[in-house]
Amino acid sequence: MSNIRTLCRSAIAIVVWNGFSALATTFNSDGTSINIQYIHDNLAQNGDTITIPAGSFTWGLNSVSITKGITLRGAGSSLTHVSLPAHPCVHIAKNASSLIRILNIDFVSNAGQPLPHPVVIDGPWPNGQPIVVQNCTFTLSNDTYLFDIFVAGGVIFSHNTLNSSTWQSGLLTIKDATHTNSWTTADSIGAHDTNGLLNVYVEDHTQYGGGLCDADDNARIVVRHSSFIESSGFNSHGRDTSPYGMRHFEIYNNSFTFPDKTCSGCGNFCLSNIPWYIWIRGGTGVIYENSFEHLFSQCWGTKHEIGLSIRGAEDARPQGTCADVRYPVPAQLGQNHNGVSYFTDPIWFWNNTGTVVNVESQWSWGNPCIFDWNTFFQWGRDANNTSLALPITLPPNGGTVSGLGGTAKPGYAPFTYPHPLAVANSTPTPTPTASPTPTPIPASPTPTPVVSPTATATPTATSTPQPTPTPTATPTATATPKHTPRPRPSHAPDQG
Repeated sequence: MSNIRTLCRSAIAIVVWNGFSALATTFNSDGTSINIQYIHDNLAQNGDTITIPAGSFTWGLNSVSITKGITLRGAGSSLTHVSLPAHPCVHIAKNASSLIRILNIDFVSNAGQPLPHPVVIDGPWPNGQPIVVQNCTFTLSNDTYLFDIFVAGGVIFSHNTLNSSTWQSGLLTIKDATHTNSWTTADSIGAHDTNGLLNVYVEDHTQYGGGLCDADDNARIVVRHSSFIESSGFNSHGRDTSPYGMRHFEIYNNSFTFPDKTCSGCGNFCLSNIPWYIWIRGGTGVIYENSFEHLFSQCWGTKHEIGLSIRGAEDARPQGTCADVRYPVPAQLGQNHNGVSYFTDPIWFWNNTGTVVNVESQWSWGNPCIFDWNTFFQWGRDANNTSLALPITLPPNGGTVSGLGGTAKPGYAPFTYPHPLAVANSTPTPTPTASPTPTPIPASPTPTPVVSPTATATPTATSTPQPTPTPTATPTATATPKHTPRPRPSHAPDQG
């Protein structure tokens, strides 16, 4: 009982969220997946925090499953290192009523490409509270994608850094085969996402190498105020090899730079051979106020900065044979849905800067039906840049125009920046000085502490000296994982 009293005295904080005060408890783990899972399952409640100390840890196959609205907080991304060597290691399910936060951790993975990826995120959409991943670093190798997001939106990445030595690795894929109503629900582009809960947001992100995303079935994604250095950046899928394709996107206020133009000792997947900054294969969105360094190297030559493709009219045709294909191909470039029917809503470009910004729209898989590109894609109809002199007739296999200049899309307004649900933790948490004890405390009921009123809307600092555990509470290491994420077909980011 004395241990329980110690816990209650030392690990209680009063926090305020959306005007309501709540009692929150901090539990200090030893960093192992067994200990974290034990605390999550037996002690933590919505609103509580589980800390991970400084050190290096390995979480194995299906070892951590987070379903409660907790904060999982490391000592700092330069201090807490978590290796994820399997597929998957971590499952995070959106909670119906409370945020889940992942803070101040360095995730390291060389697990390669088999799916699902080392971290799986799923849960309800459009309902449920978001998952916020913030102030983390991601170190990738061996062509690894780290996150599989099996939900159309409601995930926020803020103030993170990714490092990779190859352009084929990447941070996240979004492929929601459950909430297929994303494509038949009105869009949440910009301010249409009135509460910031409907899209995947990536903001204030820094990336060296690798790709940011493979935005696939039903994905709604916003990428903003981020820096991409020798990164293949934004990749997507359409309704072709995938059953639904990306829903919509926003890419704005980012910088794309390409410092290595010499390619010394460089293989096919080295950073100087990145194939594009942005590749769009379906849906609609906006690309504006980004700065682009020209994609040119001495050994690989000139490449387009932005690519647009319609595979659904080439070799993977949802409409059927070549004779069956008609414009518009389902969910193709420049298609939107108002909740009742599909309609043409062009992709808009404006105020992008750089010496050269090539936007290449073309057939990419051999055009076996021998179609004229202009039948399925036209500037001014399926994409728009007001600096271009219309009409534009491209060659039958497509061609390149400039992505510079232009004016804003009428009626468009971005969602609030920075995202309000990420602001509260935009500054990394100070490194704790106490060393946590490895063995968890027993799952005994704790007395209800007295809640003191709070006068401000900011969280009160938490004092968390470690309670002394009892020796009989060690959890069983062979506990059965609570969730096994569903598999999905594999596809390479640059081919499928």
